[in-house]
Amino acid sequence: MVVGLGVTGQSAVRYLLAEGARVRAADSRVDQVVHAPWQAQVDLRLGAFDVDALLDGVDAVLASPGLPYDEPLFEAARQRGLPVVGDIELFARACRHPIIGVTGSNGKSTVVTLLARLLEAAGRRVALGGNIGTPALDLLAQPADVVVLELSSFQLELTETLACEAACVLNLSADHMDRHGSMAHYAAVKAKIYRNARCAVVNLDDPHVVAMPTGDVRRSFSVSQAADWAIRQVDGVSTLFRQQRPWLSAAELRLVGAHNLANVAAALALLESIGVDPESVRPALLAFEGLPHRCQWVAEQAGVTWINDSKGTNVGATLAALGGVQAPIVLLAGGLAKGGDFRPWGAPLAAVGRAAVLYGEDAGLIRNHLDGVLPIHVEPDLAASVQRARVLAQPGDTVLLSPGCASQDQFRDYIERGEAFIRLVKDGEVACPA
Repeated sequence: MVVGLGVTGQSAVRYLLAEGARVRAADSRVDQVVHAPWQAQVDLRLGAFDVDALLDGVDAVLASPGLPYDEPLFEAARQRGLPVVGDIELFARACRHPIIGVTGSNGKSTVVTLLARLLEAAGRRVALGGNIGTPALDLLAQPADVVVLELSSFQLELTETLACEAACVLNLSADHMDRHGSMAHYAAVKAKIYRNARCAVVNLDDPHVVAMPTGDVRRSFSVSQAADWAIRQVDGVSTLFRQQRPWLSAAELRLVGAHNLANVAAALALLESIGVDPESVRPALLAFEGLPHRCQWVAEQAGVTWINDSKGTNVGATLAALGGVQAPIVLLAGGLAKGGDFRPWGAPLAAVGRAAVLYGEDAGLIRNHLDGVLPIHVEPDLAASVQRARVLAQPGDTVLLSPGCASQDQFRDYIERGEAFIRLVKDGEVACPA
């Protein structure tokens, strides 16, 4: 039985049918209408879960990553001795290509996309997917020399046998605490990517990552200490060092932000881990412009720079953005906090913030955590927040949309939120009253 019929669940149904399985497909959403070639081949159950009826005759359960690990249907399955797995577990059992796995709270999509570009520049056929783009099980049909997977904690939670050729936990910050409950549990789930990995790429600046068990083969990156790939200041310019020698200046890159230099370091360490010389792909690295909604330059208007970091959906992502764009900063933040603690924003905002404009369901929580740090304005929505920012920002300032929250209180996803921000910036010139 496949539970959850989003993109991942539907890919699982297709794969299982192709493998000759008899499939029951369930989704609690009555309005989840499925129009697919396989619909007539499955036992389709929509609506509230009737546990006994759903589990009757079932040998194994595949849970889509959006559903909680402790969903009563899954608990009942375990009590009956039925395996409950995710799509990444099925993928791991079937994949015959080397796998590079990347997880972490922030930077995953940038790193895997960059890594795929660099591998292609080195002449490798790359299948890229997982938590980004193509569902993992659909990658099995693609011709490839190497598979690059972005993996979320939700996907790793039900994964046991994944054996990466190279794996990396980029960083950890409080995220999805509403699901994982504690940083300790969150870290333990993320650490599963290192289990069975031939080479572990480790961020030496993150104590949670450093504490994770790995095999003996390791590569490292750091912004503060000696590492295989280290970031240091040379004449006031951030510079990437390879084995203690300067290799690349941040000024040569099209990527924006200090945190993106760490992302580059991680990607290059992973590249080396599978035997590709980074020097051979330097032109592709210099041409990489990054991804939309991740510290994306939008416009300069009246001397004010507008940056779209809508993908900043947790506290750590916004912290990275605050350290990577030009001050003074007017921060636009808010949405669904997911149990986040926003007090770590206090020190950087005190240092570089002109003001914070908060909106959305958990604006009040963020305001309480930042009380007294800098001027704070609360607006009902993103449109009003952009108008307020026009009043507050002065020439030379940066207006940074980095919400630190999920978007689903007012938007479908972070992409819709980022696109709305871009439209508001480019189309709206009329400021609200001060």
